[in-house]
Amino acid sequence: MGEKTIFDFFQSKKLNYSIILLVFFLFMGFYLRFYHVDYPVIGYHNWKSAHYLTEARNFADEGFFKAGFFVPLRDTMNQINEQPNGAHADTFPLDPIIIGFLFKFFGPSLKLARFVEILFSMGSILAFYLLIKELFNREILALMCAFLAAINPLFVFFTHNIQVVNSALFFMILGSYFYAKWLKNIKKSKLLVFAALFIAISAMTKYTFVVILLPILFSFPYKKIFKNPQKYYSVFVIVLLVASIFPAWFLYSEKIIKPKLVGHLIDQGQTKYELSSLIDFSIIADKQFWLTMKSYVADNFTLRGMSFAIFGLAVFLAFFWKNLDKEGYKFMMGYFVGSIMFLFVMGFKLSGHNYHQFPIAPFILFMIAFLVEFISENINQFVKDKTLHVIVFFTIAILFAGLLWGPSKDSRDRMYNTQFPGLDIAGNYINIHKEDTDRVMHSSGQSFGFLWNANMPGYKGPGKLENLQKAETEFNVNWLFVYQWGIQNYLQDPIILEHIKQNYRLVQFGYRLNDNQAVPIFFVFRKGGTFDDQKINDLLAGKPIHKTQYWFTSGPYEIYHVDIE
Repeated sequence: MGEKTIFDFFQSKKLNYSIILLVFFLFMGFYLRFYHVDYPVIGYHNWKSAHYLTEARNFADEGFFKAGFFVPLRDTMNQINEQPNGAHADTFPLDPIIIGFLFKFFGPSLKLARFVEILFSMGSILAFYLLIKELFNREILALMCAFLAAINPLFVFFTHNIQVVNSALFFMILGSYFYAKWLKNIKKSKLLVFAALFIAISAMTKYTFVVILLPILFSFPYKKIFKNPQKYYSVFVIVLLVASIFPAWFLYSEKIIKPKLVGHLIDQGQTKYELSSLIDFSIIADKQFWLTMKSYVADNFTLRGMSFAIFGLAVFLAFFWKNLDKEGYKFMMGYFVGSIMFLFVMGFKLSGHNYHQFPIAPFILFMIAFLVEFISENINQFVKDKTLHVIVFFTIAILFAGLLWGPSKDSRDRMYNTQFPGLDIAGNYINIHKEDTDRVMHSSGQSFGFLWNANMPGYKGPGKLENLQKAETEFNVNWLFVYQWGIQNYLQDPIILEHIKQNYRLVQFGYRLNDNQAVPIFFVFRKGGTFDDQKINDLLAGKPIHKTQYWFTSGPYEIYHVDIE
């Protein structure tokens, strides 16, 4: 797959076309990621956004060490037997720490938080370009990878969310880049130290990113090292010490913080991990698993893009056997093996949320880029005039870009248009009218996002009446937020409904119009008073109707609400 003519074109002394294209891809990536930068926390996977946003806000308000060394405090509690202040064991909260630090000086801001995620994602595009260029010394392959990372639906959408996968991806790729540079000059030990540091930061921020160790193990220069191992002892001691921050954090979080915070639950096995429970081959044989994976792949890479990646992998495997001595090929073969192992080990997680594919996404994008380069190079073999090779490459690249752009946009739109309107309305209402010690119980799932606006700790639905009563008496739950799917849990459960009718009053009601008929979206109840579900219209009569506009990618839509008090 030689590329002299094309490479010379990109490295023109008069004008560095590769830099121009790279900058263009970065601007395009930034433009795509800036969409809805100030949109409320009502979208796809808003639960995770609220989780990390409230951690950041609590770091800013309470300090970084109130519950221990960078132990995060969240408002998105799952159950009432958790720590009342939201302290919990978790992966290293890198994003909440950075965002919390900014909140401390500039105040809580969604724009500010999302800008941090955008910067991490932009850094990943640049680092991906540098990594592939370092591994393969092929400019067009590196540029194609940068382009694909810029438009990839998974990377674009999840910069809109506040999640640690963005920073973990950046540090994983950056660490791999320094490792690739070290492979070419193993005498520069500081490169390996930087690689160990950044990969350890990535892994401790999101444990699943340890998958990058497989490419490193496959491409490690064992022969060079074992020729004179004594020469590298001191270097590897330093590397191991630096890398130990990952297992150190894991042990600190799992063996010290978790038992301390949820010691009363240890007997139930909630603080232990069994490797055998992670590896479940039966999941791969489950038809529903693959149907779910197809849906997630369509969102993350598009089905067309995944088809290209599979063809690219086939081409790569054919070339691998001819390039066994090249670090780039060994690295990507390790990534392939790591991705297969990832599928088995993470099967139970992969079937839950599409963002769990983040650690292996660069591998899939690389295989698409590899196919594009392969096709253009093979067509050029039949083009005698070498001055036309650049035109051939651009024609193929633009063709593939066109084939991927439409499905990628459709995928991004699907994720952006998965919205849960009204979360911000109810959250703002509670925030204005709450007492300092109040807490709320809500409908769980994608209603967690309203806690960002409510600025108070909350628990997901009670399940049983005794759980709600305990939450009221022991944790001062004085509010109920009943959203869509929660209606059946609160208002259609006769036991819980009777409790609400005797102890709560309706203070806000949200709805949408369907053929001029009001379709309920949410109810906000406050403790004290009574509620008659047969007289809702009487409560609403004469009250001002407020309209809030939201936006799909196709245009605006409205939600209505009434403040009863």
